[in-house]
Amino acid sequence: MYLLSSWNSLKAMTKRILVLVGVLVTAVTIFNSVLRAQIQWTVRDGVYTETQAIRGEELVNSYACANCHGGGLGGGREDVPPLVGPDFTGLWDGRPLGDLHRMVSDMPPSGSRKLNTQGRVDVLAYILWLNYYPTGPDELPPDKQTLDRIKIVLP
Repeated sequence: MYLLSSWNSLKAMTKRILVLVGVLVTAVTIFNSVLRAQIQWTVRDGVYTETQAIRGEELVNSYACANCHGGGLGGGREDVPPLVGPDFTGLWDGRPLGDLHRMVSDMPPSGSRKLNTQGRVDVLAYILWLNYYPTGPDELPPDKQTLDRIKIVLP
């Protein structure tokens, strides 16, 4: 009788331990997911590829962005800000890349021909390349949530 009672106690304790382990694994998984969702990168982390920047350059040329932003996108007309150099990086320092993506989506302001989502991130890659931010192994994705987690910082 004593052995049966001990066996039942052992089974009950084993069940409690397994439940506790299950709860801990679930908690760690949830914590890890939340942490990953909050991770921020900066444009210094190589968030685009050179190939993507080249596609962006082709779009900038085909959309004649230099007509307003000047040659090399260094600034054009008085009211049009440069997209390269310290004036640009100083203005955008600390802001998410998603903000710049939203601004590019309105370009050209008076044109009916607008860039699609992929075209906009390719142009962003070109702007990053012009500002000497490093390239990386992966393309900048056309995902707004990801773009909002990438912070523009000074080079």
